[in-house]
Amino acid sequence: MVSANTPLKQKTVKERAEKRLTSIRSRSRAAEKPSIKGNLIQPVHVTKSDALVKRIAERKSN
Repeated sequence: MVSANTPLKQKTVKERAEKRLTSIRSRSRAAEKPSIKGNLIQPVHVTKSDALVKRIAERKSN
């Protein structure tokens, strides 16, 4: 294998780096999905004397 002694052109190196960075950034932006923050389901506090709880208990016993 023969090594070439051609100097690197800074302008072309910068252009290639810029292209690569922009493609990486665009891919990472596309991969970002909007995330939902917080609780989707809010807890509901019920007691044994609530009508709904009584109905559920009656159905289970039947």
